[in-house]
Amino acid sequence: MNLDRSDVREDYGITSAFCKSLLAKQQVVLTAIPIPDDYERQEGEEDYLFWVTKGNRRLEGGRKLQLETMLCLVDLTMAGDRAGLFIDQLVENDGDFRLPLSAFEQAQALFQAHQAGATRTELRQRTGRTKEQISAGIAAGRISEQTKRAARAMDHVWTLDDIALLSEFDGDDAALARIQQRIDWGHPVAYAVETVRDELAEEAEHDRIIARLEAAGVRVTETRPPEAFLLHTLAHLVDGFDSEPDRHAACAGHGAFFYSYNKTEPEYYCTTPAEHG
Repeated sequence: MNLDRSDVREDYGITSAFCKSLLAKQQVVLTAIPIPDDYERQEGEEDYLFWVTKGNRRLEGGRKLQLETMLCLVDLTMAGDRAGLFIDQLVENDGDFRLPLSAFEQAQALFQAHQAGATRTELRQRTGRTKEQISAGIAAGRISEQTKRAARAMDHVWTLDDIALLSEFDGDDAALARIQQRIDWGHPVAYAVETVRDELAEEAEHDRIIARLEAAGVRVTETRPPEAFLLHTLAHLVDGFDSEPDRHAACAGHGAFFYSYNKTEPEYYCTTPAEHG
């Protein structure tokens, strides 16, 4: 069995990842036709009986790996159709005729294969992908259809790594909307996810602090009341004034608010310093 002499491909691109995939599968499937009787054989081709018409890249990879056997389908319908051999190469390999799997579809394939029993090691060996790529693909494949729809609606060319990052916010429409906003601003997905994660963590901490203050009897307002003096300001104005917030817990004018740029550090004030200073 030999390479098809009518094969127009100049570079088979036999990468290490491609070879690892063939080696893991151990089954290289080829399609071949009988070598035409009128073909003038070159030196070393005397014993060949077939040309590989589909799978020349796999054949080259198998030879490089020195595989002992390769599965072969003999297609007698193409015997003698020289023009058809060239046309098939165009149709089989042209991007206009082949539709690659999207990142979402790749993720689904990896996830379903893993669910069907394929280990991460097996997936890595048979697909030629790295351990990190397999982990990202499985994580991406787990996300819900709701999150996938939201992601597809974003103006972004998704990768497996990008989709996997969304798993943290799977089903959280509000968080996904924030991520979309940052992607629309031109930020990478990793940056968008990180900033939204930090924002949500800050907001959760903000809510915990408010709950703690209110449980301690501290009034929390959106902004500083017009008549209020900040405790650290009073410490500069009044000799001996103790600005420690706990010392003012019983004061009726004691309160707190947060600056918009710092939601985790309350700013304490007093609205009645003359009476309860």
